Amino acid sequence: MDFRTRWGRNIAEARRRLGMSQTELGDAIPLRNKMSAHTVSRWERGVTVPSDENRIRLAEILGVPAGDLFPYPDDSNGGEAAA
Repeated sequence: MDFRTRWGRNIAEARRRLGMSQTELGDAIPLRNKMSAHTVSRWERGVTVPSDENRIRLAEILGVPAGDLFPYPDDSNGGEAAA
């Protein structure tokens, strides 16, 4: 599993544990655009990744250490996050 997919799954799992919708999470950051649910959906599907600033905000909002939510890709493993 590549790091984008791993990060996306981590976001989705943490969001669901809190009972938040994608829109609620996007509004809590807040995202600059008006399509917050669309942006969160793209993150969760691994289509895009959040900016450094948004990764910090997501970790705070979701109550998960940033290193756990966004494990750094292991370059020795073909760019995939360590399992």
